[in-house]
Amino acid sequence: MAYIRLPGKKKGFYRKCTLWLGEDHILAVDSNYYTENYKRFYFKDFQGLIVRETKRFSKLRLYTSISVLLALALLLFAIFNQHIGSAVFSGIALAGLTISLGIHLKRGPTCVCHLMMPLAVHELPSICRLKYARQVLERILPLVQRVQGPISADEIKSKLEGAVPSSHINLPTSGNKPRPGNLKEYSCFFHKLLFGTLLLDAAATLAQFYSIHWTIKTFNLIAGSAVFILSIATLVRQSGRSVPRMIKGLSWSVLAMLCASNIIGGMIGFFIGIQKSNVPQTDHLSVMLALDPSNEPLIATLFTYYIIASIFLGVWGLAATMMHASSAKKKVPVGSGESVPGAAEGAGL
Repeated sequence: MAYIRLPGKKKGFYRKCTLWLGEDHILAVDSNYYTENYKRFYFKDFQGLIVRETKRFSKLRLYTSISVLLALALLLFAIFNQHIGSAVFSGIALAGLTISLGIHLKRGPTCVCHLMMPLAVHELPSICRLKYARQVLERILPLVQRVQGPISADEIKSKLEGAVPSSHINLPTSGNKPRPGNLKEYSCFFHKLLFGTLLLDAAATLAQFYSIHWTIKTFNLIAGSAVFILSIATLVRQSGRSVPRMIKGLSWSVLAMLCASNIIGGMIGFFIGIQKSNVPQTDHLSVMLALDPSNEPLIATLFTYYIIASIFLGVWGLAATMMHASSAKKKVPVGSGESVPGAAEGAGL
């Protein structure tokens, strides 16, 4: 059987969701590096397609714009202080963030989409933008009408009057899969602490461009050690708990960034130690701590990389944890009788 890929794709750190059109059904594919899950939805069983716009578009636009401005400020600072390596790295980061912002704006507003079937309501993660939802609806609506027959305005009205109230439909929160019952609830406290400490460490690192006083060096060393300890603690805490994939991926990214920074810093320290042959091998760490990034291009480049990566991961992580906490508070149990915030707008099929 030949399949045609429908518009839309959701791709994360290690997960990709797509939607395919068959002769009499659509096929939802949820894949990662080692498994693939398939779900078939036949046109004869379609009852409705619910599309709800989310605030994710405006929030991502805000956070990405802040990251662009920070990268621009670091670029201007590097140019003003004639740090060639930092200027090049900041320029690359600025170009990447600007391209990401442009792509995000071009794709348009975000949404969540659910397909109503006789036995359950299924989320279609690949339809994460409103324009994808319109394109998919234009493709499948004639096929559904060919199988089920056209529906008149009076029939739509009668179906809506007899439909289950929205307060009795428990839709999964946007961007997250329904939580399995064996996962423990988690408030992401350690994650918030990690991303907040990471931003403090970035501020302390940036302060070293202006002063290398021992208090700043000491605070930077303590904050860096705290970030490393917290990154390990968050990875332990998020195991077996209801933490969104994005937050888990950001936690792993922080650890990877720390490892890369330490490896690069060790290589730079070794290179500087070779240049300064009169320095004993046991004093290389003292030499590294005493270096002024405003006078050492390699150190300035490393610090710039660390500051940009820390600010990006810290802001993104805090935003993701706050969005997760907000969605958890808005979650309403099935049959609770309370109204669901942001009522869903649906397209009856």
